[in-house]
Amino acid sequence: MTILEPRGDELFIGASVPVNRVALDPLTVRHAQALTEACNLIAGPQVRNVATLGGNVAHALPAADGTIPVVMEDRLLQIGSWLKVNGEAIYGTKPWKSTRQWSAGEVPKTDYNKEYSTVYDVNSLTSKPAPGKAAIEAFFTAKGNDVFAILPRWPGRQFTVKDIGAARLKSVRLLGSEAPLRFTAQAGSVSIELPDLPELLLSQPAWVLRLSRK
Repeated sequence: MTILEPRGDELFIGASVPVNRVALDPLTVRHAQALTEACNLIAGPQVRNVATLGGNVAHALPAADGTIPVVMEDRLLQIGSWLKVNGEAIYGTKPWKSTRQWSAGEVPKTDYNKEYSTVYDVNSLTSKPAPGKAAIEAFFTAKGNDVFAILPRWPGRQFTVKDIGAARLKSVRLLGSEAPLRFTAQAGSVSIELPDLPELLLSQPAWVLRLSRK
């Protein structure tokens, strides 16, 4: 499944070969230039490092009769439900000046942009870290005057966004809830008081704070 090799007059690429390997491997550069160029256009290096030609990021191939297997249908419905609440943090956005925020501790050393074989396991990077280690607390996107902090773990009663330019901040809201959140500016960072999660949001895999600036 991870084989990339010439076979006679053909180039065999396994379904589990990462897109970034297809984009960078000398065999595809030499024998399949159009495919190489197409793979380089897919998302960014972090996505290309884990996405495969066979499809594993949002995998929902239909069966022979055209139906989608139930487990894959459930996955698509879950994605749709999350986007219904949090889609404004995704659609029409761009990366913020910082794409992620780490907790205190030692940050894992990974050269994401150098090797197609680099492991990018989001679950391990966002899970509760071991003592002395860091984990990703938030991913960031931006649109207009808004910055969106996507939280992979619910932090509890308080969360601090670093280097936000607190003087320009006018409001903070949890997507899916209408009530504005209280916040305090602290030397360029913002400390946000978080509410009890509404029942609708309890089962979400991630939560989004919208920070609106002047």
